[in-house]
Amino acid sequence: MGVGGVLRIEVTERERPVFGGAEFGAVGPYERLHGTIFGELDPTHPLNAGIVNLDRAARNAHGNVEYQSDFRMLKPLDLDRGNGCLVYDVPNRGNQPIMPRLNGAPDGGHPPHAGNGFLMRRGFTVVWSGWQGDVPPGADRLTARFPIIPGITGIVREEFIAENTGLLGDSNIQELSDESFVGTLVYPVADPDGATLTVRQREGDPRVTPAGLAWRLVDDRHVEITRPREPGFDRGAIYEFIYRARDPIVMGIGFAAIRDIVSFLRYETKDAAGEDTHPPGAGFWHLAERPPTS
Repeated sequence: MGVGGVLRIEVTERERPVFGGAEFGAVGPYERLHGTIFGELDPTHPLNAGIVNLDRAARNAHGNVEYQSDFRMLKPLDLDRGNGCLVYDVPNRGNQPIMPRLNGAPDGGHPPHAGNGFLMRRGFTVVWSGWQGDVPPGADRLTARFPIIPGITGIVREEFIAENTGLLGDSNIQELSDESFVGTLVYPVADPDGATLTVRQREGDPRVTPAGLAWRLVDDRHVEITRPREPGFDRGAIYEFIYRARDPIVMGIGFAAIRDIVSFLRYETKDAAGEDTHPPGAGFWHLAERPPTS
């Protein structure tokens, strides 16, 4: 049995043209595709052996573990006018960093314009896919759905930076007042006994528990944190909460999902359902010519 791979890709939304119909020299206008990648992994394959808890996840009829990832693609409306090269940009907490960094475009999955058009004027196709199973949906983030293993517990360390600037990419902080905030936990708390909270101003600073620093569980997925009374900790301070959690996500699938979608884009001529990907090496670019699925 193989390592696994892409089962199918469903295009659910297509925007053509994007960026207000802007033309990018000889390349012309662009379009944006959205959808879902359906993949599977063989838990017995040596290349998947390092994925923690993959062997405990539910399996399909073929004995493989299934997962889903959001994907997004920007491509020339006429591929023949592109440069034939595809860039895979690894999302950061579901966000797509290459557009603001290389194009100077507004952040987010649906920027209203292409900034300086660096990638578009050169005819690149750009693809993103979700790979972090703990990223919450919303705000144009690309998410991934991986199996959860009920009944397992373990120690988890989570950090909160309550600066309320949006730089983290996640909405995992809810400010209550200048004195406190609520942090959303990735995993439910299995046992609050032994949980600890520390704070440090910078990453390399020692972890401390100054006067006034306190926490309480709101429920098994939310912790209310009271800021310390002592000076020296501004809103960029790092709060570290360590606790025993339950029902872990098989997070390691994310690395394999990137591996498999990049391999598919580069090499495959058919998906697992036998759909022709025309021509070899073109990956799922051909999906641009199919109508969106309902």
